[in-house]
Amino acid sequence: MAVAQAPARPRAGGGRLFIIIGVVLALAGFGLAVVLGSIGGGAHSGSAACPCDLVVYANKDISLRTQITTVDQVQVRSIPDSYKPAGAVVIDSGAANKSTADQNKAGLAAVQNFIAEVNIAQNQPLLTSMLAKPGDTVSGAQAAFLPIPQGYVALTLPTGELIGVAGYIQAGDYISLIAAAGSGKTGATATVFTQLHVLRVGAANLSVTSASSTSNNASSSGSTAAATSLTVVVTPCQAELIRWLSTNTQLTYELESYKDYAPAATGPSPDCNGLGATKGVQTSDVIAKFPTFSKALGGA
Repeated sequence: MAVAQAPARPRAGGGRLFIIIGVVLALAGFGLAVVLGSIGGGAHSGSAACPCDLVVYANKDISLRTQITTVDQVQVRSIPDSYKPAGAVVIDSGAANKSTADQNKAGLAAVQNFIAEVNIAQNQPLLTSMLAKPGDTVSGAQAAFLPIPQGYVALTLPTGELIGVAGYIQAGDYISLIAAAGSGKTGATATVFTQLHVLRVGAANLSVTSASSTSNNASSSGSTAAATSLTVVVTPCQAELIRWLSTNTQLTYELESYKDYAPAATGPSPDCNGLGATKGVQTSDVIAKFPTFSKALGGA
């Protein structure tokens, strides 16, 4: 009677080889899927860590009081939600598939005509707390004390549209003073002071409309009341002269070019060294300092 031959025993390790091959293929497929997914996600959002937001950044330095009006001032970047700064200006995520140029145009539209309340550096994200809506007077961060150098004082001058350069004088500017006295043959006009640093325009007001506000001041900017005063830095001796001139002559102001601005004073002036250097002013003192006014002010 024939006896059935027992089946051959599988070689040790043969099945293990197929398992190892299967694991390697699975890992390779998973890696390929991750690579392709990151490439596709990068084309859409610029990061594999999305969901992302399209945040508006400064494409160049934007200085205090500069209005954002051109597309070269901004750029849009896609960043993960977890890295988005609080108050960042964002555009619609639907623009993620658009070209860079179209995204930047949308970024400009989100901040167009807003004004920088602080100096904004290139590559810095634009925050609503940095921007003021059109129509506001922007004077930058307000300090607890006015920035008056030692030995100087702040003096407030009356202003208006015709004498104050139509309202274009802003905090941080430098102005010149022109005085006019008399009329006809005895009339005289002279520039009496230059390089007067303007600290503030108008009455103290620390509030501006943030870009995050839902109200819109752009429509009311044309009806905003003009400032009626300028606060400037002067020496105590200049303060006495300006007070006399404002009472006895007609003062108007010139706005100086920013290219002519002098370095800010850091200590008492040698011409008027400290608060105790004042001696009082009368007509003869004014004529001695400004001989042009001799006849207009009744001198010889």
